[in-house]
Amino acid sequence: MASTTHLGKWLLLSWLGSAQGSEERLIHHLATLSSPNARPVQAYTTPVSVTMGLTLETIGDVRERDGVLNLHVHLNQHWKDELRTWEPTLFANASSIVVDTNDVWVPQITLVNSELRPWNSAAEHPSVSFDSRGHAFISQLAKLGIRCEFAHANYPFDLQTCKVEIESWSYPINQMDLNFEWNMEPPARISPDFYSVEWELVDHNISFTREVRSYPDNSRWPRLTWSFRIQRSSASYILACIVPMMLSTFVSILTFTVTYTAAPARVFLSVVAFLTIVTVHRSFTGNMPKGSTFTWLDFFALGCMIFTILSLAGSLLVMHLLVALSTHHEPVMTDTDGGIDGDPVQEAAKLKATRCTQPKTILMGSERFPHTSASPAAEVSPTTIMSVVATNARSSTRGRLNTKLDTMAKHIKAEASFLRHAEKARLSTKLDTMAKHIKSEIVFLHRAEKAIQNSFEGRARYFDRLFGSFLALGFMVFSLIMLVTAGRR
Repeated sequence: MASTTHLGKWLLLSWLGSAQGSEERLIHHLATLSSPNARPVQAYTTPVSVTMGLTLETIGDVRERDGVLNLHVHLNQHWKDELRTWEPTLFANASSIVVDTNDVWVPQITLVNSELRPWNSAAEHPSVSFDSRGHAFISQLAKLGIRCEFAHANYPFDLQTCKVEIESWSYPINQMDLNFEWNMEPPARISPDFYSVEWELVDHNISFTREVRSYPDNSRWPRLTWSFRIQRSSASYILACIVPMMLSTFVSILTFTVTYTAAPARVFLSVVAFLTIVTVHRSFTGNMPKGSTFTWLDFFALGCMIFTILSLAGSLLVMHLLVALSTHHEPVMTDTDGGIDGDPVQEAAKLKATRCTQPKTILMGSERFPHTSASPAAEVSPTTIMSVVATNARSSTRGRLNTKLDTMAKHIKAEASFLRHAEKARLSTKLDTMAKHIKSEIVFLHRAEKAIQNSFEGRARYFDRLFGSFLALGFMVFSLIMLVTAGRR
């Protein structure tokens, strides 16, 4: 029993060693069949037919400033190696094997629109699979940096067409032919796990074409091209760029609903809205190529800036009119003699009282004749008597004259008093009439000033409403046109 067990173990170990030795012998056998630099065909004039297939896995980083699109693709290559075949029974029934690309011939292909350097598929994948009938297969996950001509006219609603162009690097078409792998349906596929942060595949489809390019040396080289269209996911741009610019513009226009007396605040809001639009636009166009075309977003931002500047200009115009109105003062009555100042009605009353209290100076003059009494004489003589009689006569005449003059003086004084009172009443009446006229004139001027101010306020409100409505309507029409035409340029 023990000998049977040992015999089974020995047979198993012998079979495993034989199998491992068969793989080593098979690799050595394939390496010695032909040189890695020689095409695997029996006849020199027979071209090697290489078929290719491409599966798009993900879209990586996109450097629009440099015009570079990074792709992760699954690239398949098939060809028939007429020299490397074997009988599986001679190598422990090994029907397939994986060998290093340095030991066998592999197609030399390159990415024509590569970012910087020629791309070599063999350098990216160091192994190749063979079956016993000579069918070789390379399946590799490659990262391709391709040059893509980005058209930014409709940014951020742009649609880009990019290509993956692969061409034979070492052999013209009479030595190696490239074609699509038709056992895949179709030869260009999109991975079920396809993922991209910013871009979407249009129609979820990849087109492919084959052409033969001729060069000045009359050589002809096969080229395979996979074309696909991608569209930018614009939802984030709408929320983070377009909506803030629209809201900033509407805030600037809505300042016309604020009273026109708050013109400085309206100017401030318009300036803030303008700076917001400039900042948002700059943050989303900073990665665009220098000297690129005028994009949709540029037109939209320019329109928002224009409407904001118009709103700012309207607020500045209203503020200018307010300053002009504040420099218009009410008229003040002044007297050339410097006597009247302040309220015209009160000053007219003061003038009346002042003029009425000024007395009318009437000069009256009267002479008093000197009255002398004759001194008694010691002796009375006719001459003396005559003299005394004459003197008494003169005295009596003088007394009568004085009495008459006193009576006349009283009459003149009474007349002067009457004239004074009459002049005072007449002047008072005249001043009252003048005060009434002045008061009526002042009331008229105040009413006229109030009417002018009310007219200005009405016109200012009308201008605010009309201009604000015009801007709001114009901006809504502009936004509607821009949104409708998005992506159609």
